[in-house]
Amino acid sequence: MRKSEPRERRLIGAVIAAMLIVAASFGLSSVVKLNLTASMPVGVYILQPTKALRRGAIVIACPPADAQRVGVRNGYLAPARGILPASRCDAGSAPLLKYAIALAGDVVELNDRGLEVDGQLVDAHKIARVDRNGRALPSMPDGTYHLGAGDVWLYSPAAHSWDSRYFGPTKLSDVLGTATALWTTRPLSVLSIRRLGK
Repeated sequence: MRKSEPRERRLIGAVIAAMLIVAASFGLSSVVKLNLTASMPVGVYILQPTKALRRGAIVIACPPADAQRVGVRNGYLAPARGILPASRCDAGSAPLLKYAIALAGDVVELNDRGLEVDGQLVDAHKIARVDRNGRALPSMPDGTYHLGAGDVWLYSPAAHSWDSRYFGPTKLSDVLGTATALWTTRPLSVLSIRRLGK
């Protein structure tokens, strides 16, 4: 064991304690979430109830039930753990941390260029057809999707992110809250998402 390890552990403990104190200042209705997945920057996020969802917000949400089951079975999603509502979805998966890039009234298009929202290119990567293990990856077919009342399109710029490109929109009622990054190991992606706020 290196001599510096106890000091590093104390420093990490102090940082986490400080973050929890800051988190507490957000109010009793807030929840602290540690994200360790690759689809969003690893770090600590503050979750709060959704008052008025805006495009480009980071949300914690449950995908449709079928997507939960496929996600857990294939290892794209963790199984639900914990007793807090923000830690579990009805079909047995942990919720997702994603950007809400399109809402009711928006038009999402999946095509050879990538992913577009209301004619604006958001992601120039083609949808993956197989996962990291070479298995066929369920996905939405190329086409135009008009989001109806209560629809939310979830997205992450990370490669192989399990999001609405693969299972379609989720429902606003399945959005468990909005998330604010308190500390992350790398900057949040801005892409063109910031310009989507309307």
